[in-house]
Amino acid sequence: PEDRAAFAHSMSQLASQLTLILPPPTRLDTVGGYVEWRSFGGLAIVFAVWALASASGAARGDEERGLVESVLAASLPRFAWVASRVAGFAAASFVAALASGLGLVAGAASGGESVGLRAPLEVAVGLAALALSCYSLTLLIAQLASARIATAAAGAVLLILFLVNTLSRTFTWLASWRWLSPFHYYELNHPLASARLDVPATLTLLGIAVLAAAAAAVLFESRDLGSPFLRSPSRHHAVSYELSRSRAVSYTHLTLPTILR
Repeated sequence: PEDRAAFAHSMSQLASQLTLILPPPTRLDTVGGYVEWRSFGGLAIVFAVWALASASGAARGDEERGLVESVLAASLPRFAWVASRVAGFAAASFVAALASGLGLVAGAASGGESVGLRAPLEVAVGLAALALSCYSLTLLIAQLASARIATAAAGAVLLILFLVNTLSRTFTWLASWRWLSPFHYYELNHPLASARLDVPATLTLLGIAVLAAAAAAVLFESRDLGSPFLRSPSRHHAVSYELSRSRAVSYTHLTLPTILR
C-alpha cells in the first residue's frame, strides 16, 4: 500500500502537467485508475482522429472516387447509405474499444491483478460512443463544406471542442461552454477507477451521434453530389458579344488566327 500511494503521488504530479491532453486522474493507486488515465485518456484522441478520417473519407472521398454514384444507381436511398456508414463505424469502434479493454484484463492477469469483465465492457461503450459522436459530427460538417476543405473544417471543429473541454480546467470562464464538447461527457465516465458508468453522459454522446447523423442524412438528400450544401452565390453577368477593351484579349484575338494559319 505504501508503494502504491507513493506511485500515485508521483503520477498525480505528472498528471497536473498534462491536463491539456489527458483528463484528471482518479484512483491512481489502482490498476484500473492508472490505465483509465494513461491509456483510455489518450485513446479518446486516437478514436476521435480515426472518426475524423473515416467520416470525411466516407462523405467526400467516396464521392470523389465515384463510389457513391454507383451505390445510388443500385436504388439504395441516400438515407440508407448514411445509416449503413454510421452503423458500420459504430460496430468497428466498439470492437476496437472492447479489444483494448480485454487487453487490460490480460495485462492485469499477467501481473497478478484481477479486473472484472464489466468495467472493460463499460469503458468500451463509453469510448465507442465518443468515437461515434465525432464520426457523426464530421459527417454533418462534410455535407456543409466542399470536398477540398471538408476534412480541415471538421478537424478544426473537433479540435475546438476538445480544447474547450481541456482549457476549461485552467480557464474557469470556459467551464460554462464545456457542455458543448462530447469529450466532456466521455470524461464523466470512470468505470475502471470507481466502477461507475455515467449513463446520462453516455446517452448524451449517443444522442449527439444520432442527431448529427440524421441532420447529415437530411442535408445529403438536399444537395447535389460533389457540391456542398452551403454554396456562395455566383455572380451573374449579362451576355455580351462586343469585343473586349482589354489590350491583352484583343491582341490574342488578332494573333491567334495568324498562329493557326
